[in-house]
Order: sequence, then structure tokens, then C-alpha cells
Amino acid sequence: MSNTFSGCFADRLEDMLEFKAALGYSHNTYLGQAMSFDKYCSQHFPSDTILTKDLAMQWVNARNASGFHGRACFIRGFAGYLTSIGEEAYVLPNKYAGGKASFLPYIFTDKELAEVFYEIDCTKIRDSFQSYLLSVIFRLIYTCGLRPNEGRELRRSSINLQTGEILITETKKNKDRIVVMSDDMRRLATDYAKLRNAAFPDSEYFFPNKTGRPYSASWLQGKFKDFFAAANNDVDRIRCCP
Repeated sequence: MSNTFSGCFADRLEDMLEFKAALGYSHNTYLGQAMSFDKYCSQHFPSDTILTKDLAMQWVNARNASGFHGRACFIRGFAGYLTSIGEEAYVLPNKYAGGKASFLPYIFTDKELAEVFYEIDCTKIRDSFQSYLLSVIFRLIYTCGLRPNEGRELRRSSINLQTGEILITETKKNKDRIVVMSDDMRRLATDYAKLRNAAFPDSEYFFPNKTGRPYSASWLQGKFKDFFAAANNDVDRIRCCP
């Protein structure tokens, strides 16, 4: 997605839409409300970096009553996303919009995360390298807080396996940043890199497909949807791990 937003919550709005896309939802489903909120913030709260009660309530009540429910559901969902990533945010009470909220980001429990990663690790794929790649790329995205495209398009030259530092370039706001892997993640990435370098010595990407290029966004999203569905399947699963 292009640099759609410009306000104080631009990065977090884009992150939330990408998170929803990873779960199989279309960006366009929530893009209108997100753009409206971004524009309102730019005009009325240009320097605010926290979703306060004042900001949330003013935006929800600022426009025509016919769109009240949609705005309330959106801002409640956005606040839920912010709190799920450890940020302070005012969560609009349910009483401000009747009926079931149409927009709520899915927040994983520790158990659900464990089950999803179990499926990622244990689902049998004919291509053993691809299976290994999936285990590493999803863990890297999750543990380092990367956007899906930042994980997919990560270059070999941008990751330092000695220090655990990853240089993220060409970001949505055109600002480079450095993230640091945990020791466990660095060891996993190092082991993966040995196999990756042998299989794709000429590719500049850390997670190459068979042609040496990055996997597509739709491919990665599709894989996550498959693993998520398998983790939530009530039928008995064939277990390949102890």
C-alpha cells in the first residue's frame, strides 16, 4: 500500500491495515474510515501521538449522525490495536455505539500464538527449504515488529547475524530504522542463513522464492491464513512434532 496517511498516526494506521490484510481482510474494507480519521487528526490534532479520550470523542461526534456507528466501531478497533502493541490509547466504551462492533482487530492469546507457530513448524510442505523459510520469516516479523513487506523484502546485506541488527530501509515514511533480534531469533536466523546461502548464493534477498526474488504479499498472506485456519480447526490434526 502507498503512503496513504500523513497525520500523527500514519504509521500505526498502515500497520493495522497490514495486520488485517495478513488475516485475509481487504485494505479497502477499513480504508475509508482510516483516511477520514487521519485527515481529522492532521487538521485538528496535528501534534498528538496518543489516542486520547478528547481526540476519539471529538472525531466520533464531529460529523453526521448516520456514520456515527461506523466511526465508533473503527476508533474502538484502532484503540484495541494500539493497546495490543503496548501503546496507551483511550478505548471507546461499547455504549457509544449499539449493536456488534464491525471493526475489531484480532488479538492473539499466548495459547493461540503457540498453536499458529505449531502449525507453521509442523505442516508438511514438499519443499523443505520453503518450510524452513516460513518458520523463520513469521518469527522474524512477529518478534521484531516488522511489517509483512519488510520481512518479505529483507536483503541479505541488511541483516547482521553477528550483532543481530537489521537495517530496515525504504519504509513507508522514508525513514530508515534499525531493529535488533533476540538471541534466540539471531541463532535461528543464523542457522537458516547457512541453508539459504547454499541454496540461493546469488540472490540478494534473505527470504527468496525459487527465482531468487521476494515472495509476493498475497503468497505470504495466504500461507498465514492457512496456518491460522489449521490452528483453529476442531478436527484432530496429524502431529509431526513431539
